[in-house]
Order: sequence, then C-alpha cells, then structure tokens
Amino acid sequence: MRNMFAFSLVVFFSLCFGSLHAHDLPTPLTSTIAAQGFKLMFNDAGEVVQIVWADGSGPTTTDPGAGSDPMTTRGDMTYRDPSNTTARLGVGTSGQVVTTDGTDVSWGNAGSGANVGLSNLVAPSINTSLISDTDSTDDLGSSSIAWLSGYFDNIRSITANPLSLIPFAGQDLTISLSTTGDLVVNTDDLFVDTSSGRVGIGTATPDNLLHPEASTALINTITYPLRISHISSSTTNNGVGLGFEFEQEGNDGTSNVISSITSVLTDAGTGTEDGVLNFNVMVGAAAASEHLQVLQMVSE
Repeated sequence: MRNMFAFSLVVFFSLCFGSLHAHDLPTPLTSTIAAQGFKLMFNDAGEVVQIVWADGSGPTTTDPGAGSDPMTTRGDMTYRDPSNTTARLGVGTSGQVVTTDGTDVSWGNAGSGANVGLSNLVAPSINTSLISDTDSTDDLGSSSIAWLSGYFDNIRSITANPLSLIPFAGQDLTISLSTTGDLVVNTDDLFVDTSSGRVGIGTATPDNLLHPEASTALINTITYPLRISHISSSTTNNGVGLGFEFEQEGNDGTSNVISSITSVLTDAGTGTEDGVLNFNVMVGAAAASEHLQVLQMVSE
C-alpha cells in the first residue's frame, strides 16, 4: 500500500509539473539522475523516511532522519550551520538577540547586535518609553542623521541645564501656530495672539500690535513699561541719540517717514551730560525735520 502511494506521488508530480528539477527543491537537495519524478517513502507509522527526486540525470535520495524533529525546546529555530547543513539553533537566554557576522548566525547580547541603533537606551520599548541610562549624556538621534518629525505634548528639562532649541547654522527657528492657538510665556510675560496678530508684554489681551502693560501696586509714582536703549561700542560724542519713526504709505504705494521723535545727547561730557527732545515733521514731501525742540523742563 505504501509503495503504491509512493508510486502514485511519482506519477502525480510527473504529470502536474512535467519536469521537476532540482532547483525547484531546497538547495541541499541537489540531484544527478535521469528519471524525472518525485517519491516519498513512509514507514509503518506514516512518517516520511526517504525522499527521492530527479532532474533528468539520475535519482538522488535524502533521509529526513526517519521523521525526527531537530527541535527539542520551545523557542528553538532551524538554520544552516557552518557545514551548510540544516541544524537546530537552541533558544538563547533572556535579553539575547540573533546576530550575524555576515555569514553565520548566533545568539548574542543586545548591545552587540540589533540594539546598536538603540545603544544609548536601557529597557527600550518603542510603544511605551525610551529611557536613557545616564542623565544629561545620551542623544536621541545623531549629529549626522536627523529624525524627520517629533510629536509631543510636553518637552521638559528635569536638570539644572538650560533647555535649548538650536537650528542648523544659517537656518531659521520657525514656530508655526494654529489661528486658534497662542504663544504663551508664563501666562502673560509674553503673549502672541495669533487670531489678532497682536503681541502683549505683561498682558494676555493685547489691544494693539504691540501692547506693553505694567501691572503693579504703585499708586503715586511713574511706571516705565517701555525703554529703548542705544549702547555704543566706542566713546560717544555730542549729537548721538535715538528715536522713534512714524511711517505711512501714500497714494502711490510708497511709504514715507512722516514724523519722528528723537532724543539727542547734546553734551556727552562725563558729569555734564545734556539732552534735548526733538519733534520732527514732514512738510511738502521733504524729509521730516525738526519743528519743535524741548530743551529743558521747568517745574511749576
């Protein structure tokens, strides 16, 4: 009965496949004979004990080990050993990974194999967290290969080191906000209202493009919420100063400074400094020039 079944398989494969060549079978099953066909030999237990196939030059026989399974332990794998024979690769120990030297495979420690790309991390779990094993030392990514995008709800510093965002040399630092989201620094120290395009300093409800606001408990003294300064890199001379310009676009689309306020140091001597406040106005399309000068305030 077994021989009849084997013979039937030979006929079946010959009819179905016509020419069944050795390259149609696994590499170790090389063949050298004339009769084309395929035959399985069984023992009384129904196990495959012999495989015979042909590629046109003669039969080749292989013994699958009387049906024996090379695997002995849960986690075992099959591989081609250094003698190019199908063999068992026993399960490794906890934490090990399968590594290769480009020719053979073996078990190895995670740090020397698949974990090279995550060598700065301990207990990596991509779906939960990436945990460094050294504070303020390891990098995520490298200086030569960058991540494309990062999606976070919070970026925090837990050390005394400053939190820095450093663009590549020559590149901008761009912060893109939704029209329904604002840029907020400490509630109202700096507030960018993206829906109105206004910036508040000291206020979260700016009324103008730039709105500095001082909120204090003072009730009988002057508060200075805004200061502009000029710092010179060399010794200053008379006539140095700074000011505000007021520019307006005309009918022809050209913008002109129609007025300005300048504060000028008229005496730069140490201990004898004097200054004036000039109000300059454009007249007859000419550049804004001085029309009022405040030399001195006289208290009443």
